[in-house]
This record gives sequence, C-alpha cells and structure tokens, in this order.
Amino acid sequence: MIRLRQATWELAGDRSDALASLRTMAALGVAVHAHTAAFHGADLKAPDTASADRGAGALVTHARTWQRLHHALSEFAILTPPATSIHDDAAAAARLLRELAPIEHRRGSAPFTSAERQIAARLNGAVQVMADVAVHEGTTFDRLARAGLLYMPAPTLPRDLVSEHPDLATARLEQRLVHAPDVITAATARLYAEVAAHPIGVSATPPVGPLTAASTGSSPITMA
Repeated sequence: MIRLRQATWELAGDRSDALASLRTMAALGVAVHAHTAAFHGADLKAPDTASADRGAGALVTHARTWQRLHHALSEFAILTPPATSIHDDAAAAARLLRELAPIEHRRGSAPFTSAERQIAARLNGAVQVMADVAVHEGTTFDRLARAGLLYMPAPTLPRDLVSEHPDLATARLEQRLVHAPDVITAATARLYAEVAAHPIGVSATPPVGPLTAASTGSSPITMA
C-alpha cells in the first residue's frame, strides 16, 4: 500500500495518460473499504446502513462513493494500459484483503482477539492510505482534465447534454470520441474530493449488533 501511495503521488507530475491507473486504484478503493467494513461487522448486501456517518457505516458509505468514482472513470475512454507497478501492487493488495478479511465471513459482535486487532490495525491503515491516494489521484485527474487528455465516446454522453450542443450531437451520430465535457469532469472531481476525506469515527471494535437496512436508494456494493 505504501508503494501504491508513492506511485500515485508520482502520477501527479507525470505527463502520460494515467486514466487506466486511476481506475485501477478506484477499484482498490472499493475493495479496501468494503473488506474493512465487513471486518467491522457491516452487511454489504443491505441497500444502506444505519449510522452511515460513523464506524462501519461510514466505511460502507465510503466504499459506495469509491464505487461511484470507479463507474465515473469507466465512462472515459482508456487509451493506454495502467502502469505495470500500480496494476501488480493493486492486485496483490486485493488478494491480501480477501485473505485477511473475506467479505463472505462477516464478523459478529464478539471482542477482537489479539490477531484480529492486528488485522484491524492494518485494515484501518489501508483506509488512511486510500485517503492519501485520493488526494494524489484527484490532482492527477485535474491535470488530465486541464490538459484536454480526457475523452469519452459521444454515444455515452447524457442526452440532455448532447441536445444543448450541436457538435456533440454530430459526434454522437458519427460514433466519435470527444473531449470530456467540463460538467462531467467536474462531477468526477467532486467524487475525488469525497473519497479524499477519511471516514468519520472508524472504530477499532465491532458494532454491538448487525447493521440494519435503511430506506434509501443506495445500491449494494459489488466486488466485480
């Protein structure tokens, strides 16, 4: 994770197209928060959680925000593959998460054992690293946007946006790539600002009971 933080910091000053690496790290952001939330007792299959602003609930909320960010990044055209070091280290981190805190084995309310406390510390450390990564990647995304290096397939653009711009309408008909509109890059930048904030009140102890579903429109977290 420390190598990944360093690598994403270096991307901010790199002039290459780093979009694929950003998307790789966004997927890891989902995994880090989802596995940590499950370790702290959260039910990721629930449409939402109670106490979504603290403890395991905050981790689930953050995982969903990382998931929205990954989806947003997936809308842009990927022109170059991710950096090999980032791809390999992210894959290794994901494997370690599955070993240390498998999502399918959610913890109950029993006190942590000594070994579990060590795992909790490592998971919470990974959450902090991802907050740092989000800051670096937000800077990189801003660089890509300002340099005009972000493209989107015109057919995927929202219809209301296309209807207001004849040039986008023509590109849509011709199935062309276009420079990503400012309104879309700005929305993605706001997601980076959200994930850069460390989840509030992450506790080192599991909740007393299972988290219950709340009546909101949030979708379950998927680990594709």
